[in-house]
Amino acid sequence: MGRTVAFIQARMASTRLPNKILKKMNGISVVEHLISRLKKSLLIDDIVVLTSTNIENQPLCDVLYEKGIPFFRGSENDVLERFYLANQHYQADNIVRLTADSPFICSEIIDELIEEFNQKDAQYAYLSERFAEGVDCEIIKATTLNEVAKKAERASEREHVTLYIFNNLEEFNVIELQNETDDSGYRFTLDTLDDWQVIKKVAEYFSDNSTKVTYQDIKLYFDTHPDVFLINNHEIRNEGLAISLLKEQEKYD
Repeated sequence: MGRTVAFIQARMASTRLPNKILKKMNGISVVEHLISRLKKSLLIDDIVVLTSTNIENQPLCDVLYEKGIPFFRGSENDVLERFYLANQHYQADNIVRLTADSPFICSEIIDELIEEFNQKDAQYAYLSERFAEGVDCEIIKATTLNEVAKKAERASEREHVTLYIFNNLEEFNVIELQNETDDSGYRFTLDTLDDWQVIKKVAEYFSDNSTKVTYQDIKLYFDTHPDVFLINNHEIRNEGLAISLLKEQEKYD
């Protein structure tokens, strides 16, 4: 099984909603909220925030340092290299990759993914899009990350850590964790101002329990508050990846 470490990908210079990960939810920042929920995992041995050396990330690093949260700084655009170098320092056998814009991450779902990954002796595992957008996570063997870091050449594959695997599925043992229900219509990730309106309303509704509220409870909240559900349901899933691929295509065309 080995040592499993969660690497949280984070940066302050989001083009759609700058500084979003330090916005406050019930008095604590988005990234701290995420970490509080992540600490409930039974299968993660350590948690590290991975950001870049760019100066705009200094306020984030100051908060992490003050709170005693481990962090690593690397390349802004070559995120794959950032992960590779971080693991040279932290020496995980398996790496759970998360993004800091998922404040309502679910530790139970992460543990289910890790168990499936271990049982199937996979090199990489990820969640089906039948899960809500807001609990996204994936796990990769360190040896596989090292291989990908050496092979990936396209800018999109350097920016999006595991994209090389999806582009070369025949090379790897990959597991997709399925969801019993189709929850793809629910969105509680944080990319835009509309997303922030939703996140604030969910956090305020559950108040001090927001770091413990379950996935099912969040879905029930949306089912009983359609006015909130509709605020951001026009947003495109994984729009950042789509934008990156479009720019790359235009470059090569």
